[in-house]
Amino acid sequence: FFLFGFPRAMSDGDIEICSLCSPDQLPQWYDHLEDAFRQKGTPRGYFVQHVDCDPFLELGGILVAVDHTMQPPQIVSTVRVFTRHVHLGGRTAKVGGIGEVSTRPSHRCRGLAQKLLTRAVEYMATNGFALSLLHASVFSTQQYYAKLLWKSVPIAITQATITPGHRQRLLKTKETTPAGGSEDTGATGATVGSAGGDKSEDAAKSGEPIG
Repeated sequence: FFLFGFPRAMSDGDIEICSLCSPDQLPQWYDHLEDAFRQKGTPRGYFVQHVDCDPFLELGGILVAVDHTMQPPQIVSTVRVFTRHVHLGGRTAKVGGIGEVSTRPSHRCRGLAQKLLTRAVEYMATNGFALSLLHASVFSTQQYYAKLLWKSVPIAITQATITPGHRQRLLKTKETTPAGGSEDTGATGATVGSAGGDKSEDAAKSGEPIG
């Protein structure tokens, strides 16, 4: 009996490494994420939103490790590949954002996350991904991913604070600037985050906790 209907192409004893193959399996995956990120305070709804609001969702990109010694069998580790399309050098490239990396405390230090990340690389290689991105805010986590051949690159973040006075000025400019015209409002801002979603919870998608 295989909980996710996949042969054990990769296994560690009674641990099955596979992908989700049906939306019906998502609730159990949410259960795992809710438990794994409970200490960080990340709510279940955050991960549900990642799925419900993702126009490029691919269940094959949600990789899990399932322990068949538990009754019923349970997800004990996961990695997700977020599919995104970006413009690079005038061309559109398919990019895989790595997120939702997590392992149950009881199953850490067994190399499950590493096996899942290796499987994620294989998945991206066989599905036309040109590049993989992830965000790791903790140095030890950066070192972990470096061992798996991800490389650190500088990231530019520009932040702007708009005061009530600036907001009024922006609104006034919007009303008075002629069509086709432009005016320097004195307040601009852009944030560059990871491929997984909004920046406020990048750490939750970046691989903490890992195992």
